[in-house]
Amino acid sequence: MLRKVEAPEEPETADLTSAASTAVLKPRCALKVAVVGNRRYAEETDENPTEAAARMKRHAARASRAVWQAVIESLPPILGMHLDIPSKDRRTDDHLPRDLRLADFFSRETPRLAVLSSLAAGGDQIGVKTAFDAARNAAEAAIELEAVLPFPEFAYPGDPEAPQREFRPEEAQALTEMAAQARQVLRLDGRYDDRAGRQAAYEQCREVLLQHADLVLAIYDPQKTGRTGGTVETVGRALALGLPVVAVLVSENEARIALYAAPSERPVAADVEWAGALPIDSVRWKEGLAEELHHLLALPHQMPAPAESVSERVKRTQSLGEAVNRLRLTYGEAPLHRWCRGSALKSVFAFAWSSLLQTAEFFAPPPQSDHGGARLESASADITLAPYAAFYARASMLSDAYMRTYRGAFVLAFALAGVAVAAAVGLMTMGTSPPMLAVVILGGLKIGIILFLLVLERVSHKARYQEHATDFRYLAEQLRPIQWLAPLGAAVPAVHLPAHLAPLDPHRTWMPWLVRAIARSTPPVALPSEDRPASPREVTLDNALVRTALERARSEWLEGQVLYHRKNATRMHAIDEGLERLAKGLLWTVLIFAVGAFLLKLLYQLGLVDGARFPFLLGQFPFLLGAGTAILPAFIAALGGIMFQSEARRLKARSEAMYHTLQAQQSDLEARIAALSSSSRRYSGAAWPTAQHLRALSEIMIEETGDWKVLYQMHEIHAG
Repeated sequence: MLRKVEAPEEPETADLTSAASTAVLKPRCALKVAVVGNRRYAEETDENPTEAAARMKRHAARASRAVWQAVIESLPPILGMHLDIPSKDRRTDDHLPRDLRLADFFSRETPRLAVLSSLAAGGDQIGVKTAFDAARNAAEAAIELEAVLPFPEFAYPGDPEAPQREFRPEEAQALTEMAAQARQVLRLDGRYDDRAGRQAAYEQCREVLLQHADLVLAIYDPQKTGRTGGTVETVGRALALGLPVVAVLVSENEARIALYAAPSERPVAADVEWAGALPIDSVRWKEGLAEELHHLLALPHQMPAPAESVSERVKRTQSLGEAVNRLRLTYGEAPLHRWCRGSALKSVFAFAWSSLLQTAEFFAPPPQSDHGGARLESASADITLAPYAAFYARASMLSDAYMRTYRGAFVLAFALAGVAVAAAVGLMTMGTSPPMLAVVILGGLKIGIILFLLVLERVSHKARYQEHATDFRYLAEQLRPIQWLAPLGAAVPAVHLPAHLAPLDPHRTWMPWLVRAIARSTPPVALPSEDRPASPREVTLDNALVRTALERARSEWLEGQVLYHRKNATRMHAIDEGLERLAKGLLWTVLIFAVGAFLLKLLYQLGLVDGARFPFLLGQFPFLLGAGTAILPAFIAALGGIMFQSEARRLKARSEAMYHTLQAQQSDLEARIAALSSSSRRYSGAAWPTAQHLRALSEIMIEETGDWKVLYQMHEIHAG
């Protein structure tokens, strides 16, 4: 959910965007907790409950209720914690608001606590029921159920009069009643009629839960032998994915609680695990849970590291200050840098970059790459899926503004450096007593350019246009795939850069934090359809829905990306080859000028040319040729600097590779669409494999954007 309110008056930014985009835009504070648990306890069977099992379930319910209560009570103090940030960003000179709290980075809506569950008998239903019980007296959080069921309704739980064997009649009734209260019910297209398909559906359901969860509540008997796809395996899978687990361990006599944050923290032996768990009324597990929740909600760099040194604290708080600055820009609470929002400067920077492109395209040879096979029917530049679309539009606008300023500024820096050299050499060619007007014009021009370049370098170093631009572009490109992943209940994957780029890894920054915060406030499935709610209450992933999702991904997402990379490869080819050709042409011109001046002097010395008859040819003309040989190398160097700063050759090669890779992916999606179209079954089990394929595809694109972010983040504008 989003909160849009009128922003404080900022006349300086009024001309940047439409009125809608200047409103404050914030995600709702939310957490998602996946509930898993044993289906049967003690010696009970599907047909025969036992008193021992009933006692264990009562103990589990009491402990689960205590966990929900602890989670709810932890939220207000976490959101009320103050941020330890500097009063001013040392690198940008931006003044940051004082007395900021974590709550200031979320909307004013009541925090949302989403309970994800497959509503299986036993521990799943215990966890959900106790969450509903906690919601009755909880003003600190709004608790909503998001049910993810592995099969269509006819197979799960089945006929109300004769449910599937894994449900007793009262358990099937409980599932139906809980699902009726859910914010969203997502049914996968699992096949219950064969054993392998049934097992695959259970595992896919588990993966959906873990993919969307922040925390796992697991209710199980540690003495019970685990089975494939069971609770113990799910706990191990969650820990391997980096999800913290609250384990409610049950026996016939009591329940205990343990917290795990890594696979190594959970003992293998059941007796050791039970002995290490804490009683329900212990304060220790509550404090540990509150700390874990703080880690989940906190901004990047907000939490101090153990035994943090003074220098580490300074670096961390500065990084936190940068995250705060970027988030406030995204929310619309802070203005863009003045050089990005001034209409005159915007026009100058845009003109500088467009002039460079036109010049490069004029001199560039035709591209050698074969793009003739591209089928570019359409290209979607924006996303429309709520609530992600508003954040995507804001991030794209900010990225465009900062990138325009950065590109225009470095082109101007190199071009003006060449002009300054030309002015200096022009004065030199006029001898020791040049006209006063020439001294004023050329000398003033040279001094003015040098001063402007020094100011440009200082301002750009402080404002860091390229870092802002790449941050907001990375945010936008993380939000873009959700348009095609959300219809199938899939989440954007976490993409990490190689170890040698770890300090610049955007996965560890505020952008993924914001994407996750937005996703937490919405159910797993959102559909980009005009005739139904964006997040419908009930969704069944049948073949028709999966086929529609694939067709839209192919025609909108991939088509747009193929078109973008084709155009970008062509543009970068023009910059690389065109500027190189222009530089070579200028170098040949310098050679001609040098040879011409040399021959004229040689002919004069040999007496072959009469200086009295040709005063200009032997007087001013050699000086002009000499001036050309001094001035043109400055512009050759400027062109080289622009080629280096733009990284045109590398970007061309990368876009070429992405173009061909995505074309192959298009063919793969077409084959999948054809297979779904030829299938006569409504439920084929293809939904989750398709979702995973689209996730892998989004990972390719996010990796490319992450590399682009690191590439540009290393560049700064220099005075030339």
